[in-house]
Amino acid sequence: MTTLEDLGLPDGMLDVLEKARGKKVSVAMSGGVDSSATAALFKLAGAEVKGIHMLTLPENDIAFNQDAVSDAREMANFLGIGFELFDARQIFKGKVIDYFIDAYLNGKTPNPCAPCNIFIKFGLLMEFAMQDSDYYATGHYAISYFNGKRYCIKKPVDPLKDQTYILGLLSQDVLSKALFPLGHITKNMTREIASALELKSSQKDESQDLCFMKCSRSEYIRSRIGNQDLKGNVVDTDGNVLAGHDGIYSFAIGQRRGIGVNMKTPHFVKDIDPKTRKVTISEFNGLLKDSFFVKDLNYCSIDPLSIGQSLDAEVAVRNKMEPQSCRIMQKDGFAEVIMAENPIWAICPGQIASFYSGGVLLASGFIFDPLAKP
Repeated sequence: MTTLEDLGLPDGMLDVLEKARGKKVSVAMSGGVDSSATAALFKLAGAEVKGIHMLTLPENDIAFNQDAVSDAREMANFLGIGFELFDARQIFKGKVIDYFIDAYLNGKTPNPCAPCNIFIKFGLLMEFAMQDSDYYATGHYAISYFNGKRYCIKKPVDPLKDQTYILGLLSQDVLSKALFPLGHITKNMTREIASALELKSSQKDESQDLCFMKCSRSEYIRSRIGNQDLKGNVVDTDGNVLAGHDGIYSFAIGQRRGIGVNMKTPHFVKDIDPKTRKVTISEFNGLLKDSFFVKDLNYCSIDPLSIGQSLDAEVAVRNKMEPQSCRIMQKDGFAEVIMAENPIWAICPGQIASFYSGGVLLASGFIFDPLAKP
């Protein structure tokens, strides 16, 4: 029988697993390799493990994945652990799908993983799991630790699998009970572990971020809103009409392809006005900004800044983006982000801004336009 010692795990990962020895651990199981390996490792570490699979879509939905349900259940049976289904379909529709559609209809570029993590994965699902567990574990690639004062998050060993961008929205209470063992190894090593443990999911394909879509964004939103007349115009920065469009939901800040205009130089979506339905495009430099604003800032690995206090950091405004140097200035109810060296490109209201220092995730919040009316 394979043991933890046989797998050659790094010390940091062994520390996470040792923390759960003799404890009850609920693992969010999707049926994929990451969550399956996570459950298997905690079982080997001597924890009492239970897998929980979250239902997010009705069975008649085109994106419903029956294989995921059966794969997660089969994996739990193979590991000899408990297994439960958690019905999150109603709240997933309201907090994720409806939020996603409404944001695009209002000219924003949403990140549906944000409300899913806050309200569901680390919200209702975690609350359900913690009713009879000591810890809640997931297959996220991030490293969490306690610095003696706060529960902190830092970037994982594998930069290609870094999922810290989205985790900075989690509260200290959530982080105190959440375990992320995979942050200490690479994705390839996860697959090697799964193979060594003879897990069926060892070579399973990656799951997609927009788990509720099996078509283009435009097709999906149109199928949900029907044949409403949402037509408008694509214009240049001087207001000249360049083309028509069928709906602003087809556009996102920074988008180049599919804008329906042929220009001599590359043009990108710069602004989306939900009232006039105008989509403004410009050349690359037109999307550069020296500063922007963030609201609902959640301080993770540091104490919250006081009003008027500032901090030098690095900011990422998109997932997998290389963070850029900036200064955070805390205002009353929001923060201003001032770029330190180079302007930042394609700021999207509705997206997340995550702040780092030396690979440690300091805080995260939502980008907004203070001049835009709600």
